[in-house]
Amino acid sequence: MEIQPQIKITEIIDSGANIISKVFTQIPDVLIMNSCDTTRNDLYLLPEIRNKYPELIIIILADFHAESTIIMARKNGANAFLSIDASTFELHHTIFDLSPLDFYLGKKIKITKEISSNNNKADKFDKFALITNREKEVIKKIALGKSGIQIANDMNISPATVHTHRKNIFKKLQINKISELIRDAYDHQII
Repeated sequence: MEIQPQIKITEIIDSGANIISKVFTQIPDVLIMNSCDTTRNDLYLLPEIRNKYPELIIIILADFHAESTIIMARKNGANAFLSIDASTFELHHTIFDLSPLDFYLGKKIKITKEISSNNNKADKFDKFALITNREKEVIKKIALGKSGIQIANDMNISPATVHTHRKNIFKKLQINKISELIRDAYDHQII
């Protein structure tokens, strides 16, 4: 990965056993865990890290996409689960555009019913957990009845970007109609 000017790598940790001590002494803005180095046991460390540093962005890079691992990462406090071969753009977006309350599932990760379902919130994802803050802004403006051009003007983005956000929202939520979007957004207190 090409290092961006605003990114400074402070530490590369080769063992999960060292994560807690390094994070607690370095206090980074972002923690990226590589699945080649990450076992399920390392994911059990996430709640302790999340409780100590609620503003920390935690990203998991994975070369495997087992649903149970994704669910565990989300449940234990990760903010993103990306494929190990995610694009630089996607990684940059994940580092700079997520808030500590967001969860982003990488574009190369297949969304299945198990992952996106919200029937059992303790064990499965709330489908709205896949929606970024920016997409939530778009949802709110759609609910107000604004057109794509009006949304673009309000958010200082292009109409094509609004279209992309809308397409991604519908795909993530597995819906086809604006009425479904508004109902689900209302049920999840997005609007």
